[in-house]
Amino acid sequence: MKKYCVPRIAFMLLTFLTFFLFFSHAVRPLDVKILTKSTPTISSSKVTSFSSVSSSSGHSSPAIVLAAGSKAEFQCRSIGSRPSAQISWWLGPERLSSNVRDSVNEDGNATISTITFVPDLEDNGKMLTCRADNLPMPHTALKDEKLLNVHCKFLRGR
Repeated sequence: MKKYCVPRIAFMLLTFLTFFLFFSHAVRPLDVKILTKSTPTISSSKVTSFSSVSSSSGHSSPAIVLAAGSKAEFQCRSIGSRPSAQISWWLGPERLSSNVRDSVNEDGNATISTITFVPDLEDNGKMLTCRADNLPMPHTALKDEKLLNVHCKFLRGR
């Protein structure tokens, strides 16, 4: 039987406990979804709500129709990550970092990121991507992406 010295056993035990405590509390994001600002009806014009972009089949629709030169606002919701997810926005290969607001719910289980930007005609066909990362757990990021369909903004006759 091999004899271990006390410091080596203590080091192994400390390493195991550190690993166990760290990874027993870190959880990767379970879901991430891009939400679009819904158009309010006349009766609820004071309500600002966001809804998931869905098709009739219940799956997320990849295309979002936007008017060039008009402000667009999106939310990204990530749930299940501990610690809370770090959310990043991408338009094609370009990271978007301005006009972004993040908030985390009380228990840290959900992160909401809101981005506002004005699309150009050059953004037509680009993917808008929301990526949720749990930094202590590399290679566990989740993302949701939507294809942008940007049209010219038509002016009505006066």
